[in-house]
Amino acid sequence: MFVKKNPMFLDVGVFKNADPTRGNNKLNHIYSGIDEIIAYIHNHIDEPFSLSWLADQAAYSPFHFSRVFKQKTGLSPHYYVASLKMQRAKDLLLNTDLTVRDIGMEIG
Repeated sequence: MFVKKNPMFLDVGVFKNADPTRGNNKLNHIYSGIDEIIAYIHNHIDEPFSLSWLADQAAYSPFHFSRVFKQKTGLSPHYYVASLKMQRAKDLLLNTDLTVRDIGMEIG
């Protein structure tokens, strides 16, 4: 996972070499719960959820979840979600006639 930082926007994308699980079965097992949480975040980005709730879903403590999530993605859970929301807002601004207010209400 990489994040291109720019004062005006954040662009979240997949970077193949950043995945620490490549070729490591032990890490694949550890990260399997995180992969499911990442998929959930992407599919439910418009819904509110807390770090505690995400950690519970992965069967980790909030501290351990944050640490493992950051190892997997390169970002903290909060920053990852915020980056996805910013990317979604950017896409809506560029591709729809929605106002900034409407996009803010939709994204949260």
